[in-house]
Amino acid sequence: MGLESFTTLSTGEKTVPPKFYRRSQKKLARAQRKLARAQKGSNNRAKARKRVAKIHQKINNQRADWLHKHALGIVQRFDVVCIEDLTIKGLARTKLAKSFSDAALSTFMQRLQEKPNGTDDG
Repeated sequence: MGLESFTTLSTGEKTVPPKFYRRSQKKLARAQRKLARAQKGSNNRAKARKRVAKIHQKINNQRADWLHKHALGIVQRFDVVCIEDLTIKGLARTKLAKSFSDAALSTFMQRLQEKPNGTDDG
């Protein structure tokens, strides 16, 4: 697991992290600037707050969807899954914090542990 290749499988296949936050950064920054300029207590500020929240929600939904699908794909294809022991909190305090947060490595590890063995018993 890492930033250059999100996962490296035993088949040699590497998955690039999708970087949902990085892709939406300009749109989010524009919406946040508009929110910062709006007068407190106004209706336009309330609308701007909703726009910012909607962008954050979309990023969150995209990431969650991709993580679920990727984890399920791995669990269905392989019998044994080994995960590298990383200190995610420590990595999130470095210069690469935004990238590690965008990759959501710890969430992915949780998703892998949550998934059933991939067989559908009915």
